[in-house]
Amino acid sequence: MDDADRAQHVSDQIVERIMAQARALNAAPPVDRPGPRICIDCPDHIEAARLAANPGALRCTPCQAEAEAARRGAAA
Repeated sequence: MDDADRAQHVSDQIVERIMAQARALNAAPPVDRPGPRICIDCPDHIEAARLAANPGALRCTPCQAEAEAARRGAAA
């Protein structure tokens, strides 16, 4: 895979991640209306404590940690 292919692959991944987040935000209940919210990466609910700390959270804590680790790995 050459540099152009790698750049296209990374670009495609970023676009897909942004689209998944947009789909999740459109499907999520309004932040001012409490209720269970589902992680965009797995079928688990986003923890109430996480939503209290970050009402716009799209991922459960384990999936968020994994996404951040993947981003750090991709940046290296």
